[in-house]
Amino acid sequence: MELNQQRCINHEQRDAVGRCPECKNFFCMECITEYETRILCTACLKKEISQEKAAKRPGINIDPFLQAVQIVFGICFLIASFWIMGQCLQIVLDPEYQSEIKFED
Repeated sequence: MELNQQRCINHEQRDAVGRCPECKNFFCMECITEYETRILCTACLKKEISQEKAAKRPGINIDPFLQAVQIVFGICFLIASFWIMGQCLQIVLDPEYQSEIKFED
């Protein structure tokens, strides 16, 4: 059958103006839309967009428990780093240690 003899699958009273390349059904102007240089029906467009969103999601989904463990480990690492720097500063700034260092004039 020719396109001019087809009717919209959603609106029987309207003539079809295009055919969706995905589902192969005929649709009127209201039921079809252009998306990225292709003409799709609303159902196929929704499916296409949901597939694109699923593809854009990050590949690594970290378990919430593992994420909490990583945060706690990071905080402990920061505390330990600052404690070690503080100990080094205490040694360097200790008056007894400074008296052992001979400064040249």
